[in-house]
Amino acid sequence: MNLKNKCLFLDRDGILNEAEIIDGFPHPPKSLASLVITPCARDIIARVTKLGYYTICVSNQPDIARGTQDFSEVVKINNFLLDNFTIDDIYFCPHDDEDNCNCRKPKIGMFEMARSKYKIDLSKSFMLGDTWRDIYAGNNAGCKTIFLDKNYEMEKPKNADYYIKNIEDILEVILNGN
Repeated sequence: MNLKNKCLFLDRDGILNEAEIIDGFPHPPKSLASLVITPCARDIIARVTKLGYYTICVSNQPDIARGTQDFSEVVKINNFLLDNFTIDDIYFCPHDDEDNCNCRKPKIGMFEMARSKYKIDLSKSFMLGDTWRDIYAGNNAGCKTIFLDKNYEMEKPKNADYYIKNIEDILEVILNGN
């Protein structure tokens, strides 16, 4: 029986892999061939797993709905990440804002699916992200939130529980934030 009930939820693009920056805004890689893993990310995720946390990726992928990304390419990237990280699962939302789905962050549909499947206590969990949508989703789900500031030219969240500049700082936050 698995006794884990806490989770590090994390965004994909900008956290596990480098986002492509266009005009100051982050964008996902277009293909598996263009995927660049974030330095230190594998080691950090493995260490968080050893601390007794599930590690689950929750990622908006609106380029699918916009017709600029193939669903199959997102699945290839996600499968590569699952094979190369100690990640328990990846959930992604293929919708755009006007679809008004419950899974697109800052809504909490992906968190609810993971909570139900893995019996996660969201109040003992963290959400690590690099955009306001990630942080607001974590807040809405009842998680502690960690904003990794990548200096994008977009709104920064004002209500994260923790603000960090380097992914390596996540371990200190988790160790001291519980």
